[in-house]
Amino acid sequence: MGAARPVVVSALVQGEVRGSVRAPSDFHVAMALDACASLLTKRGGHPAAGGFSVSPDNWPALAEAIGSLPRPYPADLDVPPERPGRAAIDLVLPAAHLGWPLAEELQRLAPYGPGHVEPVLAVTGLRVAEARRVGASGDHLSLRLRRGAEVFDAIWFGTPADRPLPEPGTAIDLVGTLERDLFLGMPRLRLRLIDYADVALSPLAGRRAAALVGARQAAVA
Repeated sequence: MGAARPVVVSALVQGEVRGSVRAPSDFHVAMALDACASLLTKRGGHPAAGGFSVSPDNWPALAEAIGSLPRPYPADLDVPPERPGRAAIDLVLPAAHLGWPLAEELQRLAPYGPGHVEPVLAVTGLRVAEARRVGASGDHLSLRLRRGAEVFDAIWFGTPADRPLPEPGTAIDLVGTLERDLFLGMPRLRLRLIDYADVALSPLAGRRAAALVGARQAAVA
């Protein structure tokens, strides 16, 4: 199998060609679009993804120009390392902050890709309402999690086979990403899990205790 290559998807919209670019980590999309600026009417992006507008007359020249750029591009590009196997957490927050406003803020950071990965959240203070294995071979874990009266769905694809199911009522901390999708035609938020732990055993227990002490000291002051 060959190496991953940059991909351009485009469509004719209101008399101009509008396109989106995705690329592996050795091809800086924003700089590539800058190199083709004379052909474009609009452009923007970051190292892993971008978008552009171009007149139909300039589209063939643009396709040729992008296709002729070397790899890596630029030649002195410092290729960012991928995330290590252990999850790198971007934001720790209590369950009270989960909701559509947070999802909208995260969506503004998109599109995601190599060099601009989706933010990983550590969420504290959810309780397990239901836990079951799903998939043809039971390879995935489906959770329903409670925050007071509210319920959030969560899924962990490829859950280790020896990982026991959390008991209903267990308070957990979890690490994962927040995604939006449609379920039975209705929009919903879902957590895509990377890992979870009972709050009593969680690596976040120390952070939670420090926050509680700080809050008490502030109240006394």
